[in-house]
Amino acid sequence: MLLIDCGNSALKCRLIEAGAVKDSVFDLRDQQGRQGFLELLQKPALEQICVASVASAETTDRLLDDIRRLQPAAGLTRLATLPRLDGLKNAYHDHRQLGVDRWLTLVAAFFLFDRDVLIVDAGSAITLDLLSQRQGHLGGAILPGLNTPLDRFKALFPQLDYRDANIAMTDAPGRSTAECIHLLDRQQLLPHLQHLLLAWQQLLQPPVEILLCGQDAGAIAEALELDGQVVEDLVFQGMLKQLELEG
Repeated sequence: MLLIDCGNSALKCRLIEAGAVKDSVFDLRDQQGRQGFLELLQKPALEQICVASVASAETTDRLLDDIRRLQPAAGLTRLATLPRLDGLKNAYHDHRQLGVDRWLTLVAAFFLFDRDVLIVDAGSAITLDLLSQRQGHLGGAILPGLNTPLDRFKALFPQLDYRDANIAMTDAPGRSTAECIHLLDRQQLLPHLQHLLLAWQQLLQPPVEILLCGQDAGAIAEALELDGQVVEDLVFQGMLKQLELEG
């Protein structure tokens, strides 16, 4: 089985063969990264390939075309965000607006941890989500990544009108993309993230676990004045759990 987590700049793959696990990361922005992924796809025939993508439609379509061309016999599943899954409820007004990567971290945390959690996923954008074991997803926030300039951050969400009154950057957890957006410069970023984590811990049942994932999880963990657990494969764990529950 091959699991593929396609983000805005990186393609993360987990190959599971005969119980062995091999992880790879490819940079989608250069030819070398694309070539490395194509070489991975040219392995002996795979029985199952599972894709979760938050990349542009163009990038995702090219990825799916590559898979169909190089692994035509493989069963191909594209995972999507759901309104609910076996007791886990999505907080978004329109469940489809919640990125599938965020949804899968919620799936993993809900079924694999026995307490309320705050999930920080640090990549091109830093997302923060609240998860109650009793109430499900309670909403979240989207902040610029540690190395993402504000103009590039805005470009990640071309569908948004940044004059929208919902982009108010309140302390309330957002339940749509516009409500979640927090427009911050680099100097404001970490203090604001720390502030939200402290405030949102109070909305959950203690003891609250802070889970950190994504390419900059380690840097976030070092910068925060809060204890957090780095879980590098939370999206992959969520993919496997959703595949299991959807049968």
